[in-house]
Amino acid sequence: MSYYIILYIIATVILFATANRLRGTGMLFNIATLKNLNKYTFNKIDQINIKFVGNHVYALLMSLLIVVLLYKSNTVEDLIYAGIAAIVFYIAGESKGWGEWVGSLTIQDNKKNWTWLQKQYIDDEGKSFPFIFSIANFFIKEKMYRSENMILGDIHLDRAIDQYIRHATLALILRGMFWWLMAYMPFVMLGIINMYEYISIILFLGLAFPIACYLGKKTNIKGKILFLKYSQGWENQELYYGAFNGLVVAYLFLTKLNMI
Repeated sequence: MSYYIILYIIATVILFATANRLRGTGMLFNIATLKNLNKYTFNKIDQINIKFVGNHVYALLMSLLIVVLLYKSNTVEDLIYAGIAAIVFYIAGESKGWGEWVGSLTIQDNKKNWTWLQKQYIDDEGKSFPFIFSIANFFIKEKMYRSENMILGDIHLDRAIDQYIRHATLALILRGMFWWLMAYMPFVMLGIINMYEYISIILFLGLAFPIACYLGKKTNIKGKILFLKYSQGWENQELYYGAFNGLVVAYLFLTKLNMI
């Protein structure tokens, strides 16, 4: 393998790691504000802020990716539609939350107690479409006790936390699979990747989600590059997870553009 290919892979991993951390920062800036909407909304909404947020940057990257991969064999009009499809499908896959599970897998162990565990139990994460909670709970129960009157002993606490963490890990794997099932759907529909590659990408990035949480939890470094902060736990998890998709993107470029 030549040096330029290794450098390309490293650059792609860094780009998507940075983009995923940027995605997690929320709003980047306010595009516009629509005011005096009361008369149009029956006095329910006074104004609407149109925001440019981090996940829009990532969606644009996925759009650029699909355009580049299709560039040689399609018209400009086709490329525009493909780019729009990539944005829509990415946002559809990314938009549903996963905060409870990522938070549970990146929090330090000394912060886990009965109060913390009860907060996880009452969280509604994943209980609406695509019903990740229900699917995960069918295979691994969130609670090890049927009754809410749990014995507050240390042994029981450890067992209850272990049970919940197993449930959260499965839920996060399923959530990651749904995210990238949607994000890469236009790629398989347009023939860029085959079904085997599609399924492999979904499984890889699904399994990578809790792995990124573990690495983020264990990586005790923090700092700031320009406006982008990183720290042990959640923020470093975003860097790692973006890097995993960077590996997927590098594979697509190298194989589909005949770079190797």
